[in-house]
Amino acid sequence: MNTYRTMVTSPQTSAEVMKQLKLSAPPKISVSIPANTELMVIQVEDTNPKQAADAANAIADQLSNQIKAQYASLGESSLDLLKQQIDQVQADLDKQRAQYDTLLKQSPDDKQLLDATQQSIQLDESTYSTLLTQYQELRDATAQGASQMTVVQEASVPTAPSNPNKKILIPLGLILGLIGGTGLAFLLENFDTTMYSSDAIAKLVELPVLGRIPAGKRAVGSALFSEKSPQEEAFRRLRTTLFALDPESGIHSMMFTSSQPSEGKSTTVANLALAIANAGRRVVVVDGDLRKPVQHEIFGTPNDIGLTSVLTGAADVDAAIRYNPTHRINILPSGPASSSPAELLGLPAMHDVIEYLSANFDVVLVDAPSLQTVADATVLSLIVDGLVVVVARGEVRRETVDAALTGLAGVHRKPLGIIVTHAEMSTEFHYDRPVPANAESRTPSGPSTSPSPEADQRSVRPLRVIKTKGSRSSSDRGADGPRHQPRDLASSVVEETSGEERVQNGPAVLRRISDFRAAASTSRTMGGSLECFDNEKKAVNGR
Repeated sequence: MNTYRTMVTSPQTSAEVMKQLKLSAPPKISVSIPANTELMVIQVEDTNPKQAADAANAIADQLSNQIKAQYASLGESSLDLLKQQIDQVQADLDKQRAQYDTLLKQSPDDKQLLDATQQSIQLDESTYSTLLTQYQELRDATAQGASQMTVVQEASVPTAPSNPNKKILIPLGLILGLIGGTGLAFLLENFDTTMYSSDAIAKLVELPVLGRIPAGKRAVGSALFSEKSPQEEAFRRLRTTLFALDPESGIHSMMFTSSQPSEGKSTTVANLALAIANAGRRVVVVDGDLRKPVQHEIFGTPNDIGLTSVLTGAADVDAAIRYNPTHRINILPSGPASSSPAELLGLPAMHDVIEYLSANFDVVLVDAPSLQTVADATVLSLIVDGLVVVVARGEVRRETVDAALTGLAGVHRKPLGIIVTHAEMSTEFHYDRPVPANAESRTPSGPSTSPSPEADQRSVRPLRVIKTKGSRSSSDRGADGPRHQPRDLASSVVEETSGEERVQNGPAVLRRISDFRAAASTSRTMGGSLECFDNEKKAVNGR
């Protein structure tokens, strides 16, 4: 039966059926042998019901013909072999009988030779008789075997498809899909450690989330987001959060780093500096990434002189700082490339640079390399007042962030918090009122318009110039325009007296101060730092 099954599924049988039925493809054949029977079930699967039945019947006929041909061929060859043996024994028997007759005539007294010849004749006769019996039996078996393969039941054209069985497959598919989906989710949860949500990041780091910056498109070749975009509003929130951390802690210099490259720390620093500058604060951006600096490209300033020039003594801080008049931001670029950035940042001169900038600017933002790639960020973290870690949602793994924070804990530095970039977009980033069509749009670098006298009286805000200490007297205007505003030992006090402010111990008189920027520019020129106690300041500091 196994031999017959192999014959049914052989390529020769398929080729004969294809030729007989003129099929373009071989039929899909399956064979089963019911237990404890001598039956064989041949099944053919096809999209055409009649073609399936015709193929099954053709295969059965083909198998029957092959078996008959094989039995006939086997019988003929075996009968021919037995016939040759019978003829040979017959010839030997005739020869021995003739020899026996000759001995009887010539040597009748030689009984020993006569007895031997007679025994040989009897043996040949027995062999001859056996061969004749085998010949007859083989001829009968051949005839019987050739006719024992018969078709019990022909294949009929099916009235319904055998598969798919929708009643079974649909529930089975649902069950398997549920099991597979659960298993896949388990595998992704345990093997894919990428953090795809801001909440997962906050839960891992166990640090305050200072800001969430949603992903957005920027202008080609620019790292700054456009006005009135969700990203700009997110940076305003971040600015307010940083100002409200602890007004009495004296955090003037902040370093921004990340666990791995390409998480958006440099873009975050640039846009945060722009938001701080728009609030009237004097901000300086220090590009502490001496290996891959980008801040000079973002703000379009030269990089021939910078931080490395100051640390090596080739230039002083005033000469290295660049001023961007468009955004009113001061930049200390990285400067010429160095062969040993980590050692250069660890010099005492780097601490002096941060101290000098903190004394002459309201906010110092340091763009540092990522924590996992080089040791530069760890060195800088020991110099600044506070550090912030930027984490990109959907691009960083848990173990990477954990290793970065562990490295900071090794030098006893705890971040102020984290900033999540590529954060999920939500409705909190969309809140604005429509602007009239004839209203003038305000640009960050555009001059403020002069209000009317009536508006001037309504918009007067109490101002205070705080006495400060400074040591610089360098010019506030470089070859390419004003760079950073200096402070000197001269201090001024502005007192409010019935709508008119007069400067004590100063050469100028400020009348009807109503515009914050004009007042800020005037007070900086006189060597003081300005505080405007407006509503935002009150909300932030609780004053």
